[in-house]
Amino acid sequence: PTGGGGGMIPLSINNSQTKECVPTGENSAISEWMTNKYSSSQVVCSPDGHNPNWGSAPDWGYSIFTDVFDKPEGVTNHSVEIFGLSPGTNYCRYISTDGNNTVFEELECVMPEVAGVEAPPVTECSCPQLLGTYIKLGAENNPNDVRGLEWVLNEMGYTVPIDSFYGMNDFAAVSQMQTDNNVAILSPWFLGGSTGYVYYTTQKFVNEWYCDYIGCPKEFRLTPSQEAEISWYGMLQK
Repeated sequence: PTGGGGGMIPLSINNSQTKECVPTGENSAISEWMTNKYSSSQVVCSPDGHNPNWGSAPDWGYSIFTDVFDKPEGVTNHSVEIFGLSPGTNYCRYISTDGNNTVFEELECVMPEVAGVEAPPVTECSCPQLLGTYIKLGAENNPNDVRGLEWVLNEMGYTVPIDSFYGMNDFAAVSQMQTDNNVAILSPWFLGGSTGYVYYTTQKFVNEWYCDYIGCPKEFRLTPSQEAEISWYGMLQK
């Protein structure tokens, strides 16, 4: 579905790359999807069924909706967490806009029926990569990745505001998390202290922690070039 017009190649969603709805808590879930062009990211939901009239922004006629996560150029790999979902089936749409076209897909997000009960295991466990980019203080970071990182930090016990901005609170929390998990994150680099930079080993640690948390353990292997860079840097520290 599209709205608006113009452009030789219209904005579209790559359905083969869609990660429908992965519960992250009693009333929250993450949806991931890919688009063929840079665009914004948003998810809207309702426990009462899809709105046949398809309202207007910002809620599009749905009772639960996220902010529109966007950068000047947008993103092609979309990942949005939505809160306030109800037990049972929630009827959702994930939405992307590039300024000329708006595209969306419908999905059903099934949450645990009883508060405090983990989401039922899936037959084929598939955990998405929560952080797909690196995050650094002062950089133009992916707001969706920052939001996912902030959510994980809170679940780990490092309290930070979930505002999609990597500020000093996030930097301090990541630094402490790196120190607390020194063997997995800092030791491969032969670093004597934390950096607050979400780079190879920190990103890997967070992604694997998230998959363990949702009951779908997964190893995110470093590439040979990443391992070579870590080894080279470590030699410089000796």
